Amino acid sequence: MSIFKDASQTLLKYGELLVNKTEEYTKIAKLNLDIKKLEGSIDKMISTAGQYIVEKLDNKESFTQDDSSLNETHKEIVALREDVATIKKDIDILKHEAKEKQQQAKSKYAEKKEEAAAEKKPTAPENSTSETVKEEPAQEEPKVQAEDSSSDKADL
Repeated sequence: MSIFKDASQTLLKYGELLVNKTEEYTKIAKLNLDIKKLEGSIDKMISTAGQYIVEKLDNKESFTQDDSSLNETHKEIVALREDVATIKKDIDILKHEAKEKQQQAKSKYAEKKEEAAAEKKPTAPENSTSETVKEEPAQEEPKVQAEDSSSDKADL
């Protein structure tokens, strides 16, 4: 029965780990998608600003750094870049937290495994002495010397 208990505990552990990983990856994927959207908006703004400058140059109109349209676009781009940087920090924090959770789960699992091993391990009484029975060497039976039968033969 302990095999089934161990198997179920392992399945629960890895199932929980899988769910946690899925949640983490989903959050990170959503944040990465947000970054891509913001970067797309930044690219559009840069393209629009570039197009504005080219049109001014084509029409031989002057423009300066004080041009309100360009300044407004630049401020929006800077704000979007800051948002991207914040989201990247959030992703790093999520990854760090996930790593810590994984390490905690591993150490908790190792502790439970050690506890289970300690429960299974039989302990010997502290004051027990192991008595060993020493076998004494077998005593040899006395050898009976054969009598010299040569005198008997002579009598025959």
